[in-house]
Amino acid sequence: MSITYTIKRVDNLSELEIATILKHWDIDEWKALPINAFRQLFKQSEFHLLTDTDAAIRCLARINFDFTISIDNELYTIAELVGLVATAPGKGYGRNLLSLIQENVKSRNINLISFCEAANRGFYQKCGILILLNKAKHLREPDKDEWLVPADDDILAINLSERNVNLLNSLNPEKLGYLVFS
Repeated sequence: MSITYTIKRVDNLSELEIATILKHWDIDEWKALPINAFRQLFKQSEFHLLTDTDAAIRCLARINFDFTISIDNELYTIAELVGLVATAPGKGYGRNLLSLIQENVKSRNINLISFCEAANRGFYQKCGILILLNKAKHLREPDKDEWLVPADDDILAINLSERNVNLLNSLNPEKLGYLVFS
């Protein structure tokens, strides 16, 4: 079976592709998301897809370019990889797509991070991704009038400059990073 790697902006996704993405992301509040709302919500993103010869999506991920972290009152915009999911787990599609994304963002000089829970570290270690262990716990996410500790444990340096690796590695209980949403 031949596999094709494609990058699409949200406006270039077909309705079938959007339905497949939402099905496999499996987020309850997004399951009935209208197409126009999906396009608006993810307008600052690009979608990375592995498809087979029948154009069926085998693996997908999204790069969010609207991602900012405040550390020591300074803002850092770093792209974020989210929603990596294989439609047929255990066949190597996730590892393949992650490798292709890594090559792509390196060639475009894009700093890219992701996050994972400790239970998923093994997958990323096998993929050769630099893992900043337990550093995600030193980030805070806004929720109404409070700051929440994320569920994720680690920051994944998919493609990150040495300066940004050092910056994120410097996070600790006294030096927190705050996610800024516009």
